[in-house]
Amino acid sequence: MSETPITFKNKAEALAFFREAVAEERKAASAHPDTPLHNLVDSFLAGRGKEVEHSPFHAPVAIGDEDDGRGQFITKWDVEALGPAPTEADGFTADQLRAIQSGPVG
Repeated sequence: MSETPITFKNKAEALAFFREAVAEERKAASAHPDTPLHNLVDSFLAGRGKEVEHSPFHAPVAIGDEDDGRGQFITKWDVEALGPAPTEADGFTADQLRAIQSGPVG
């Protein structure tokens, strides 16, 4: 498989191209994932008057998936920023809560 090289007329055109590519990548990375668990977390936090940005770089809550058939689960919960972690009484399943690491996000 051969790739066609990108050519630019000048340095300014190349810089503009790469700035736009970086901006698009950042926008995609910060986009809100629309999954049932993300939505449940957002609703739970809204009830506390809180809102989080779902970012792969640094966020007080993180969601993962091991592709083990059990679905997504909360992998990180910053108690200092968000308050106590949710429980099954809050509408979460045991599988969604199976790996919560409570405490400050480092």
